Amino acid sequence: MKSSTYYPFIVVIIIAVLALNSCECRQTGKGVVFDKLTNKPIDSVYARIRNHAQGKYSDKKGAFELETLSGAPFGCPLMEIVLLKNGYDSVSVKVSGVETDTIYLVKTKK
Repeated sequence: MKSSTYYPFIVVIIIAVLALNSCECRQTGKGVVFDKLTNKPIDSVYARIRNHAQGKYSDKKGAFELETLSGAPFGCPLMEIVLLKNGYDSVSVKVSGVETDTIYLVKTKK
């Protein structure tokens, strides 16, 4: 008789575990990169998602767009993007993916 009282509880636990493990979040991170001093767009800035090996370069207008899939049982986390360009300090920013973020790079001091 005891086993029948645990049955609904076990079913709920199994459904919850399956639901949490199956959540995926497709994210898009968009940005435009500018020189902090001149306020001009910077092309060929390498943008990649933190802890990902590959990325993309910004175009001549400084724009880039990255996509990823991530597990997110409680909503999509902010995407952290690392930006690299010779002659500039590297920058790490968190983007929401809802809007195109404006990011400024500062030239490396010599």
